[in-house]
Amino acid sequence: MNGLKNRKLALFLGNGDSLEVWDSLGFLKREMSLYNLLSQYFKEIYIFTYGLKDKRYERILNKNITIIPKFGKLDNRLYEFIIPFKFRKLLKDCDFYKTNQNIAATAPTICKLIYGNKLIVRSGFIGSVNAKLYRCNIITRFHLFLVEFFSYLLCDVAFIPTKQNYDILTRKYTFLKKKLIIMNNFVDTDLFRKKNIPKKYDIIYVARMDDHKNHLELLNAAKGLNLKVCFIGQGYNYGKIKEFAQSNGIDLKIIKRVSNNKMSDYLNSSRIFVFPSLHEGNPKTLLEAMSCELPVIGYNVLGVKNLIKSGHNGLICEPDAQELRTNIIKLSKDGKLRFKIGRNARRFISDNYSLDKLIKKELKIYERLLKN
Repeated sequence: MNGLKNRKLALFLGNGDSLEVWDSLGFLKREMSLYNLLSQYFKEIYIFTYGLKDKRYERILNKNITIIPKFGKLDNRLYEFIIPFKFRKLLKDCDFYKTNQNIAATAPTICKLIYGNKLIVRSGFIGSVNAKLYRCNIITRFHLFLVEFFSYLLCDVAFIPTKQNYDILTRKYTFLKKKLIIMNNFVDTDLFRKKNIPKKYDIIYVARMDDHKNHLELLNAAKGLNLKVCFIGQGYNYGKIKEFAQSNGIDLKIIKRVSNNKMSDYLNSSRIFVFPSLHEGNPKTLLEAMSCELPVIGYNVLGVKNLIKSGHNGLICEPDAQELRTNIIKLSKDGKLRFKIGRNARRFISDNYSLDKLIKKELKIYERLLKN
């Protein structure tokens, strides 16, 4: 990978995203682990964020990674258009512009147009699809479509996790077929592994407490089963979730924040990982649970059904509380099935999602772009 030793990469976070927000949610070190590894092959990496105080996080990064925090109190959508000009000298000197999500593509796409360097559009989900699922207003949906269309049109290469997302995008934008690459989310398989830890919980679920993450349906499925449940996460449904558990006599422990480097201990302290989300891109918490050899249950929905082969490395059911309840009971009672599913899940993650393999794949793509 010596061809990159004199090269510079600029990473752009999504509109409004910051390292401070990531830190508050507990996954900052996970997200930055990729760039700490990549920095070993690059001369410089610059990270453009929307946090005013993000510079302080350079302490957890390698010395050749520089954080470029937002300045002033400009509206984020206006700031996107200012970045390519405010940091003209720095960006002109970069060899690659990369998005953390497609919704971050405005500034790097402008940089591509002005300075002509390589544009890599990485995304963990399809913004236009999510906007429809979340029933966003027409202005937001149109904005996301424009960003998506022009960034994909002008990019040199694009990354998207899962074959399902690949198929959706290449049907929608036929010009992407020659430059869209399936690039799965990564898991640190050394950190997320099976550990000999006493089991404190019967069920664990790690997710934001939003409607589509479906915590209440999980609680409804577990009602009356006398199981200990642990939720890790926070969000606007926190009050509803806590009240439902109390009124229905469910033994629920809620932990608002766990840093990613400690998450494997919590996952290993549970017998089952249940993931009732109604739609996903390539869910990292599910991948991490599978890497820990935790038997998992998920719904037959986009972003989940492609990961779980029911009865082999997990259980899949339709989005229904009664079906979920049936599968929880089945897995709770069958220790041999839990062991088999967990072992196969670990093998699946090691073969397809390990950080080391994905780093090598990404580096080869950068080198190929330099030759074109």
